[in-house]
Amino acid sequence: MLSSRIALVVLIGVMLVATIDIASSTRGADGTPVAIPTECEGADEYVAAFQAAVLESLGESEDILDDGFETATSAELATAADGFAAAKGAVALLDPPPAGAAFHAASIAVLGIFSQFLDSFATGGSLAALAYSDSIDELTAESELAAAEFEQACGVDVTDDEESPPYGAGAKPAGTRADPVRIGDEVQLNDGWTVTVLAVTSDATDAVLRENQFNEPPATGRQFFIVRVAATYTGEGSDEFGGRYRFEAVGVSAVSYSAFDDSCGRFPDELPNPDVFTGGTIEGNICWSVRTEDAGTLVMYDDSAPDDERDFLSLIPRDDEDTATASAPNPETVGRIEVVNVEQALDVQGFEADVVRGTARSPQLSNPAQPISIGSDTLYVFVYSSVAERQADSNELDLGSLTLSAFGTPIAGDSGSPHVVTRGNVIVILPGGDDDVRERVDTAMASLPEVVGEPTLATPTA
Repeated sequence: MLSSRIALVVLIGVMLVATIDIASSTRGADGTPVAIPTECEGADEYVAAFQAAVLESLGESEDILDDGFETATSAELATAADGFAAAKGAVALLDPPPAGAAFHAASIAVLGIFSQFLDSFATGGSLAALAYSDSIDELTAESELAAAEFEQACGVDVTDDEESPPYGAGAKPAGTRADPVRIGDEVQLNDGWTVTVLAVTSDATDAVLRENQFNEPPATGRQFFIVRVAATYTGEGSDEFGGRYRFEAVGVSAVSYSAFDDSCGRFPDELPNPDVFTGGTIEGNICWSVRTEDAGTLVMYDDSAPDDERDFLSLIPRDDEDTATASAPNPETVGRIEVVNVEQALDVQGFEADVVRGTARSPQLSNPAQPISIGSDTLYVFVYSSVAERQADSNELDLGSLTLSAFGTPIAGDSGSPHVVTRGNVIVILPGGDDDVRERVDTAMASLPEVVGEPTLATPTA
């Protein structure tokens, strides 16, 4: 039950200590009013209402949990469960700004799962409550990520009691998983080193296999992923950086990759690990064997740093970056389509497509989906390692009962049945969108190379 206890403490920190300096969040560094992005309008009022709703609903639940829920009586646990259920209902009645929608949904999901957890603990004891441990860990992590996105977008503070930085003050990029340091930007680590991601090769399988005749190919559904980095020592004396073993990566699957567990074998120009003196720089490659569905969503982080001091570095080129240092894999060459290929095809059709951090799921599909925003709509891309795996999921799709959810909250469309199109190894689901949007999505998908067969529009099964 330790992980559930930790998650519960995190929840109390997020929900009960949520504060906001309403004056500073809408003013610049000099105190003068600044323009608030449209998607952040009403953020101040929402966070204040959110805080009030949670505090009022939980009531004495806070005191019960502060004393330690493992020692609480069944009646006290039931009271706490009711408090979380009431808080979930109160928060659900609030109207979040667009930038806070994911945080809003995540908060409802977390409050709900803790209500179920406490109720189960009250009626069945710790063994019964243990079943919720993994869900609590997953939903709490997703809520923290959504909160970080909301904070970064709107300059609000929903995770601690420190004053938010003034909106528009030009604060240093956070380097969080939700808002990672961009490719080409330098980040200062916590031990006298700075590091920069110089380039990525999302499918380096051929290059790795050519490097050494004894290298084995990646497992089915995986590919070798190479990152080129430069590290400079700015501390005193000298130090070793740690080479390729210092960094790990994580993508849409939310499971990390390490050089130990996900080795590529011998690969080109491995990052060296000599003794480096002040001002010295080393440069080289890091490589992991990653799941194909993760390749277009990876961020890298320093595994040697404490959890609360980790900086995350993006391994995804963005529209306003120098994409000469990194390119999307060619589906015709690698034999499959990745999220970045879908994003680029949508851009060609006039959408300002943007990969959204987070995941969505459907009970009819085995893989998680990567959301991509296209204006006021969001579509969801399910990537499979092969066409056969995609077909196994898509052939029995029933649009009449097809549902999607994010953070445990259903995703509603506005046009009846969701629009589904398959292409190669991917399934794209668009819950909303008018006829023009859906036609342009179809055109974007049809423009991608097909591995086997032709693009197929899904139809409801009888």
